[in-house]
Amino acid sequence: MIENEMNRRTALRLGAGGAAAAAAAPLLGATSAAAETAEAQAVATFRVGRATGKKITAADFSYNAPFHFTGLFHGTLPSDDPRSKRPDFAAALQESGVRSLRFPGGKAALLYLHDGESFTAELTRDLNQLNPSETAGRIYQPDRWSHKYYVKLDDFLDVCEENDVEPIYQLNTAFYRDLAEDRTWAIVPTRWVIRSDGTTVNEYYDRPRIQEAADALAAHVEALVAAGRSIRYWEIGNEEFSRYDVGRDALSPGNSDQEISYYAQVVVTFARVVKEQVPDAKILITGARNWQGNPWDVPLLNEIESLGGIDLVDFTTSHYPFSKENRPDTPDEPLSDFVTTDMNLTTHVGHTVQNNIDAGYPHVGVAVTETSVYRLPHWTGVDVTPTFAHGLVWSHGFGQLIFETPSPVNVKHDFESFFFGGLVYDTVLDPAVSASGKRNLHWIGPDGEYHLPLTTDEGDIPDENWFSEEYFLTPQMRMNALMSKAVGLDALVVNPGALNELVSVFAAIDESGKNPIVELFAVNRSAGESEATVEIDIPGIRAICKRVGVETLTASPEWGLAAIHPTEMNLTRTTASKGRSAGGVPTATCQLPAYSMSRLQLELIVR
Repeated sequence: MIENEMNRRTALRLGAGGAAAAAAAPLLGATSAAAETAEAQAVATFRVGRATGKKITAADFSYNAPFHFTGLFHGTLPSDDPRSKRPDFAAALQESGVRSLRFPGGKAALLYLHDGESFTAELTRDLNQLNPSETAGRIYQPDRWSHKYYVKLDDFLDVCEENDVEPIYQLNTAFYRDLAEDRTWAIVPTRWVIRSDGTTVNEYYDRPRIQEAADALAAHVEALVAAGRSIRYWEIGNEEFSRYDVGRDALSPGNSDQEISYYAQVVVTFARVVKEQVPDAKILITGARNWQGNPWDVPLLNEIESLGGIDLVDFTTSHYPFSKENRPDTPDEPLSDFVTTDMNLTTHVGHTVQNNIDAGYPHVGVAVTETSVYRLPHWTGVDVTPTFAHGLVWSHGFGQLIFETPSPVNVKHDFESFFFGGLVYDTVLDPAVSASGKRNLHWIGPDGEYHLPLTTDEGDIPDENWFSEEYFLTPQMRMNALMSKAVGLDALVVNPGALNELVSVFAAIDESGKNPIVELFAVNRSAGESEATVEIDIPGIRAICKRVGVETLTASPEWGLAAIHPTEMNLTRTTASKGRSAGGVPTATCQLPAYSMSRLQLELIVR
């Protein structure tokens, strides 16, 4: 990065005016080479003009939680089970700031039968034999240590209630358990029951069974309501038009509209069942545009409207709303370049919202129920580890989703994995450093095996690198914990927004108490320290600054952006200097260290 960026001064002005200064702001989001040409431009200025109208909720800090993952299984087992890690899991949720979980977790939801583990095991085993090319066993693998678990829905909901975690419950749109016949049936044709040669898996599919599945769902919802379960968000299916989910490949030329029709019927029938018993339920459906430019969103809404069910739908869901050309985290890419990644999330979510409006469905919102903030060239986790750089990219990207888009649900993929996720259970950090300067985490199996061979001999790995039967929190989760302090607050407009800025700022306000409190979250992805001057000029509030608290998370100089171990990060608490601007509004000034995330809490006294 450029040398004099080390002393670059950034004035963070939170006010209503100054459009000319904003227009002159440098292009901070460029790669290091481009930044060379931008270093002499004007100082970046950030201003708050008004409340956006969005209240930050628990669902903004949500993670996808597949039912078969190890840590979730042990963490949700009842406390009287000797295998249970429920207290440790609760502590990890609290420490990481996770406020919501999506369950049964993406594609896994389409092979999850809430009726019991034996039915899920039977289904996946049979499908592996009857239609092996579709590898249903990748979702549930009782013979493979890394994916052999089944989390009971009741156990999951118990943990959510105990820890004030908002559940996002996905309904299975592929299979249901018919209690009258005591067997499992496919609801509509999917890739698991229609083979690639066109033949049918007759053991599980004979005809569409949408109404029968809805009857089973009605009994299920009734039981949940009777048990006092409180579920606000009900997501119908997952990526219904993805070849890799149920197989409705709407991207293929000449694809049959019957696939849209089937899913639309499922949506309307299932949504009616849910809302009849849970009137305040929010219904989320597949359909929004993602980086592939999916073409089914509006045709699906049109089909739902033709069935008389458009008023049942609250949100279409967007997965991975970013451009596919963004830089991936490849082994040979310097972390100093990777940390500048910007996924253009606000733009793509905005386009999706506008698509619904233009199509005549302004009341149908957009919710992001699965996304990362960086693309990977593979899904194996090889030489990909959740470094401090990944945490900064998460903070910048999800900060945009949470504070700068209207999406009320923002789900990170995944809760538990070390190449996409934020938490790892039962792992070891191999101290061997790759050519790119990173180290790898390795899952530990029940028999002491590893998902990938260790580079370092076991005896040479320091004791502090072993997290056997423990929950390991990645750097992004520590940043998640800081940003989740905004839950319950009203988001504030910051201009310019975070897109393409190496120093990004997000703001929210709490006016519930005697004195308003402004929460600011500053992410510095540059190699230089920035002096942040905060000018408070929120419309309708004339105040003086009573107190400014600052929490800043940085990495140790030894590891920098490659930091991952808890001992390689530092959380410092300081205060900022207070003052008044020439315009008479309160100010606060603090230092934003290079490669850092800071939370600033400003308590105001209204005059």
